[in-house]
Amino acid sequence: MEPDGGTGYCKSVCTNEVVAEWNHRNGSIDLKRLKQPVWTPDPRSGTPLIVSAFNCAPFFYVDEENHITGGLEYQIINAIFHKWSHVYNMLNQTESRKNLNKWTIIMETVADKSADLAGCSQWQIFMNLSKVDTTYPLTQVCVTYLVPKPKLLPHFTFLLQPFNLMSWLITLAMFSLVSTFLIGIHHVYKLFMRDLKLDTGITSSLTNPRLTTPIKTIDDMVTHNVKWLEIAHLKNSFKASKVENLQKLADLAVLDKQQDVAFGTKQLSNLYLTDIENLNDYDKNHLTVLNECFGNFYTVFVMKKRSPYTKIIDKYLGRFHEQEYQANNKK
Repeated sequence: MEPDGGTGYCKSVCTNEVVAEWNHRNGSIDLKRLKQPVWTPDPRSGTPLIVSAFNCAPFFYVDEENHITGGLEYQIINAIFHKWSHVYNMLNQTESRKNLNKWTIIMETVADKSADLAGCSQWQIFMNLSKVDTTYPLTQVCVTYLVPKPKLLPHFTFLLQPFNLMSWLITLAMFSLVSTFLIGIHHVYKLFMRDLKLDTGITSSLTNPRLTTPIKTIDDMVTHNVKWLEIAHLKNSFKASKVENLQKLADLAVLDKQQDVAFGTKQLSNLYLTDIENLNDYDKNHLTVLNECFGNFYTVFVMKKRSPYTKIIDKYLGRFHEQEYQANNKK
């Protein structure tokens, strides 16, 4: 402001150019000069990059004391920001195990600018694009379920076992031969025929055990009423879906962890499953991966709006993808 109070102006601290002027009658703003210039964080500034995450293998591996021991995203961040100071704010282990909204929690730390980056394969990003930015995609991920494996049926069910045509022909031929032999010798064929049938059935049951119908698709889950542990926002998304099977699947959601209940998981290629760190021994031995994805997405890092770090990460992630492609094609 000028000393006489009649006019005033405002200068940009970056360019030292006047971006606005005014007096007691009117004023003007130069929008071209008002635009923020593109800048790159200086590694020597000392301001750390703050990363928000939780125990989400294989992206972050965390021990019982909540210390990071490794992980895919952990290695990527360290490789990109080895020149920059960076710190990890990890969600408390107890809260992480109990809270199904842990992805939302760490995303909100970026939205409210208390963190610069959120990891852990953010699959709910499409609902929060107005709050945060995203980086170049890391990889495609299949969202699916861990469902109960087929179980052995009781041995007496061999009486209802559906043989193929050849098995029936052989069985009938053997019945005819054995019955003729027994009638001609002992004349008490009924007792022997029952014994033969039971012995044949038991042998078949031992060599070809019968199992319950395997759960391979979403349609199988709906048909056999397979319950699944509710995931934040997912039940409502299914209800709002136009796909009939997903609407029916929403009604099968349960809030409490029970035996033989399906769990939501994310499949990273054919090598990794995520979100399984809380499975007990029974679940690990009695659950298997569904053969169908109910959703696909590209996993990304969540960044603050207009963060200068986004451009840095995108540059390196592009190089990582290119190097992986070249390495795979040289084999």
